Amino acid sequence: MAAAQNGGRIKVSFIEPKSEISRAVHQAFVSDKSNGIQALMDVISQSFKLPRNMDVVFAETGKVNAWYDPEHHAVIMAYDFVEFMIKDAVANKGNEKEAIEYATGAILFTLMHEMGHALIGEMDVPVVGREEDAADEFATMILLDCGPQGHQILGSAADWFYAMGRNQKELAFWDEHSLDQQRLYNILLLMYGHSPNTYGSIVSTIVPKNRMAKALYEYKIKEHRWDKLLTPYVRGGH
Repeated sequence: MAAAQNGGRIKVSFIEPKSEISRAVHQAFVSDKSNGIQALMDVISQSFKLPRNMDVVFAETGKVNAWYDPEHHAVIMAYDFVEFMIKDAVANKGNEKEAIEYATGAILFTLMHEMGHALIGEMDVPVVGREEDAADEFATMILLDCGPQGHQILGSAADWFYAMGRNQKELAFWDEHSLDQQRLYNILLLMYGHSPNTYGSIVSTIVPKNRMAKALYEYKIKEHRWDKLLTPYVRGGH
């Protein structure tokens, strides 16, 4: 990777949708005084030597999805997906506050997951194994270092994968993603490995003790390997 430019930044933009629900979400995004989504992307811009500018675009696409577009160096977050998440949150949560936290966390985790794909593609980061799992790990490891807000996003994402796995009628073993229940446990075990005193009592209710013991060791290994893998791409790295 050429290190000459390394000045790329990530810009977030919101294209007004037509759907009534999506318009309300769009307005909430645009009116967000904390500029939370852009701030999250600024963390990535400030952390990594991006070879070019990139875009995160929220737009109505007709697809309930989110994806990395390598041709345009962009991550597309479909308002159709955002609307789906909001409806899912309302159906799965008992009150508005919980629904908002659930939907927001799942949407932001998905954005970070797609940024994992984007950085792997833009910086040509070598990945051995399934890139979908690597993108999940990247998102989780970055969010673990973002303090309470990042941990809250991860908790909501785990909650989402639990609900999706519970409602899954067919086990899609052929899919490029791990099963939703596997993604749930992978997130929880990384959270536990990062902060065992904080998450031990929660994880111990659903994960066997021998697996938790391995998770502590695995987290240290994963942290070391991600640090080693990403050091050439980190601002100030070699």
